[in-house]
Amino acid sequence: MLKEKNNLKVEESCVMAPSLTWIVFTVCTCIGIISSKSRPYTAKPDYDDMISTIDLLGEYHAESLCGCSAMCDVSCSCFGFHPHVNECRTHRSCDVVNMTSFANGWKYYELDPPKDCKSIQDFGINTSGFYEIYPYGGKENKFKVYCDMVTENGGWTAIQRRLSGAVNFNTTWANFKNGFGVPEDSYWIGNDVIHQLTNQQQMSLYVYFKFNNGDTFYKIYDEFSVGDESTKYELSIGGPAEGNLGRY
Repeated sequence: MLKEKNNLKVEESCVMAPSLTWIVFTVCTCIGIISSKSRPYTAKPDYDDMISTIDLLGEYHAESLCGCSAMCDVSCSCFGFHPHVNECRTHRSCDVVNMTSFANGWKYYELDPPKDCKSIQDFGINTSGFYEIYPYGGKENKFKVYCDMVTENGGWTAIQRRLSGAVNFNTTWANFKNGFGVPEDSYWIGNDVIHQLTNQQQMSLYVYFKFNNGDTFYKIYDEFSVGDESTKYELSIGGPAEGNLGRY
């Protein structure tokens, strides 16, 4: 699984001894914590000095722009802030055609979509489950993944799950490049996505196996990254390591 800075984790139920290849592809990423008090956003200058009552979720007092962004919960996608009177308006959605009322001083901002499960956790969501992430930014190229919000303080993006054995992992280069499977059961998020998630900042790797007899094995690597396709997705792990997985 992935998570901002420091931890990557993979969790599986295994019916056979793991091979080295399995270990390589059984990883999670953790990406560092930005802030639990605010959410990343992008200014929408086309909306300056305008307001809308469409899809309005609430009106609040906020001491700062960051404080206003924190008012935007999971159902909110944009917000307006008036810095002179410290007023904040949150909306389910914003569209320039709905900004029909002029009001001097208002500035509007659109929330950046979550790039991983840690970003979702920073939005105040602490329930493990299936969510959509946008590792490439923008609102395109979304991926449905399993987010573990409990293990090691949560925020883990599962880049692989292998539960029932129904999905064949003995597959093609193209499938490993682009991803395959079903998040609700077993899947591989894709080498391109893993590269995108691990080339922006330092990551750590958590590998975890659970066998049918209840035995568990894990290993945590302090540094982890995956190269792009031109490097044949070269795996790089380093730094201190701990766990009972053995020499791998």
